[in-house]
Amino acid sequence: MVAWCVGAVCLLLLSFANGDPTCDARQTQQPICHSAIATEITDGTCSPETAEDIDMSLVQLRQSAPPFHWPAEGGKQGENDDGVEQKVRHLFVRPEGEDDDKDKKEPKPASSWNATVHAFTADFDSNLPERMQKAMDDNTEWAHSWDGLKLALTKDHYYLCYHYNVGLRMSEYIPTGYFNWTFGNDYVLLDQVSDDEVKVGRNGTMNLNLGRWKLNVFWNLGLKKLSNQETFFQQFNDKYDDCQGCDARMLFVLKRGGLKGEGDDWKIVDFILQKLT
Repeated sequence: MVAWCVGAVCLLLLSFANGDPTCDARQTQQPICHSAIATEITDGTCSPETAEDIDMSLVQLRQSAPPFHWPAEGGKQGENDDGVEQKVRHLFVRPEGEDDDKDKKEPKPASSWNATVHAFTADFDSNLPERMQKAMDDNTEWAHSWDGLKLALTKDHYYLCYHYNVGLRMSEYIPTGYFNWTFGNDYVLLDQVSDDEVKVGRNGTMNLNLGRWKLNVFWNLGLKKLSNQETFFQQFNDKYDDCQGCDARMLFVLKRGGLKGEGDDWKIVDFILQKLT
């Protein structure tokens, strides 16, 4: 009996000294919630019971793991001293400043073509040749030297005044009273070609006072015709004759950034005075 007791005590001491195999087996079945905390929180196999367990694990991770590179703002990679801690907490809290819509394109600012049109008409409406030329120089842009103001007298026939010559020609024509016009202060967006191109109209009236002989000369020597059966925008009249108080329109074609699309300033790239009746 005494020998049996002594043997039992020895076996118990040996189990404490060498470890209980059955206990080790049970422990290996339990998740390890320290050195692999980031992985096990992610796959759901471990739920730390206390904040102290998390803090201890973070300390161990900082000491053993290489620095974690967290994406910096703008998509570049930047080292974060607290990268490991941020990686763990990112499982629960969205990093500050992160937005689901961050990749969406910002809409372009509201159109400001009206500022260009108002600046142009402030000088052009003066009927002073030097100021009319200033309106052309400051607010328009042309692809060619042989382009400029068009006086559209029918749907496809027009008189062309080169953009750099408007002041000179107006100084010759305005005193004669051959033609003149009056336009109101309301501007209408006629066609939104794109975000960066618009057609804008301004309604008014026009007077044409040439007489029969000058009308014939002007038709044969002064007017051009659009090619390829083209017609002016929303202009349908075929009649070419003198008139008083004819319906008319001042038509602007504007592009953001001008012909090259550079910058946000709008430029007038075509300018037409239309006799509509």
